[in-house]
Amino acid sequence: ALHSCWGDSLKEMVCVDSSAPMNKLAERLLKGDEERGDPCIKHVYFRQFLPVSPKVQFDLVTAAFTLSELPGVKDREDAVLTLWRKTNSYLVLVENGTKEGHQILMEARETVLKVLPIDDLPASVFAPCPHELMCPKLAAESVTPCNFQQTYHPLPL
Repeated sequence: ALHSCWGDSLKEMVCVDSSAPMNKLAERLLKGDEERGDPCIKHVYFRQFLPVSPKVQFDLVTAAFTLSELPGVKDREDAVLTLWRKTNSYLVLVENGTKEGHQILMEARETVLKVLPIDDLPASVFAPCPHELMCPKLAAESVTPCNFQQTYHPLPL
């Protein structure tokens, strides 16, 4: 998706997955399923862990369906803080569109906003709620995750 949007203007893309087999599979897919082939997108690097140095930062850090795999709130909070400190521009978090996924994203949102006075890293939330106040949906008795209408074209079957 990044490459289709920004093309060769990207200096590097670092993909981090704790599973070495998943990294190997992703790399092989970029090579058109040829072990020794050339990747169809250049400057993509696969790592099993995030770089340790606090000096290594990225313009865009994305974590998709990752926080829900962690066992508890503290683990998720630590992960969000680590990811937040790896970006110098944007942090994008994606989880399933379920009540649990919504709750996890609200925890992450609170974590980033709570860190503001401590880190001197200016943060602002721009989705799903473009404000730094408490999510109004969390004040309700039964929490309904945020949802938006999405236009799509059904596949001709």
